[in-house]
Formats: sequence, structure tokens, C-alpha cells
Amino acid sequence: MKLYADAMSCSLASHLALLAAGLPFELVWVDNQAKRTDDGRDYYSINPKGLVPALELDDGSVLTESAAVLQYIGDRAPQAQLVPPPGSEARYRLQEWLNFIATELHKSVFNPYFSAHKQNALPPEALQRYVLGLLEARLDYLDPQLRNREWLAAEHFTVADAYLLAVLNWVQYARMPMQRWPALSAYHRRLLELPVVREVMRRERERYAKKA
Repeated sequence: MKLYADAMSCSLASHLALLAAGLPFELVWVDNQAKRTDDGRDYYSINPKGLVPALELDDGSVLTESAAVLQYIGDRAPQAQLVPPPGSEARYRLQEWLNFIATELHKSVFNPYFSAHKQNALPPEALQRYVLGLLEARLDYLDPQLRNREWLAAEHFTVADAYLLAVLNWVQYARMPMQRWPALSAYHRRLLELPVVREVMRRERERYAKKA
């Protein structure tokens, strides 16, 4: 398998899931702004959406969208328990969380924020008010969900935690003090202490530093 990823983006979740699953894969870095891979290919020729992540399977087909890629990875390594069994209630709960992260945090909050920031479409004050309002409401919902549990969707780490980690890493860019949400802040710290998370963060930060 090949994972096409851009450092410190949402594809970090798929990168993390592959490492946690112990599956062999090749990591291909993508410049998400230029839409080119490190070896000079037009990324649109691989994923016509032009978005990361994209997972090239062994038969040459390409799977896209974080929620789908994460579940695929989990199903390829059932021993890692990254996803519950298909058809179980626990699987639908995991999908519920993946969809919440994708639609209510990733796409509705941070996608507009980063796009507007890059294009200077809105003044900083308007951007901040817009992001803070939406983000505060989402974090206000998440915090009590984590007050009496260590992980988001199960009694152990799953792909839902991998996806939420990628998104929570962006909170700093909105200059939001995570301490306002103590349960969520503690959860984020727990994630960052996992050895597999430390490794993926090392790789992603190293790549990100080269881009800067």
C-alpha cells in the first residue's frame, strides 16, 4: 500500500493508523498546495479530488476520504482492534464519531479557516470570531464526553482517536487555550504520550519543518 499524505494535515490520522496497525506501507509526501508529490508527479493524476489522504491499494486502486481510509486500515489488521467488527453496534458508534469529526470539526471549522487564511478572504478579526464561535461549541460538546473515559469510541485507542488527534493539533492555530476544556486537554496529552503517536509526530514534524 501507498499512503499519500501532507505533513500535519488530516492525513496524519491515516499515517498513525497504519503505524498502529503494523501494516507495511510506503509513505509518499504530497505538497498539498502545489498538488505535486515529492517525486514530481501531478497529484491530481493519483487523486482527482486533489485532497489527502489517498491510499493506493495493492491492486492499484485508490481509496480516499479519511473516514473510509481509517476503517479500511483497521479492517486489514483486526488484531490491532482499531475498529470494532463490521455490523456491531460499536462499529456504528465509531462511524458516528468519525462523521462528527469529519463534518463538524474538520470540514465546517478548520477547512474554511485555513482556506480563508491562505487567500486573505477575511480580516483576522472576522476569521477569529467565526472560528472561535464554531470551535467553542464543538469543544464544549466534546469535553463532557471524555470526562469519564480515556478514549473516544472504545475502552482502547481506535481510529476515531487518530482522527481527533489530527484535528486537535490544529487548535493551536486558532489560538484557543485547551485548558478551558480540562477533560479534552487531558485526553490530548494522553494521546501525545502514546509511543506510536510520538513516532508519527516525529515524522510529521520533521517533514513539516522541511516545508517551512
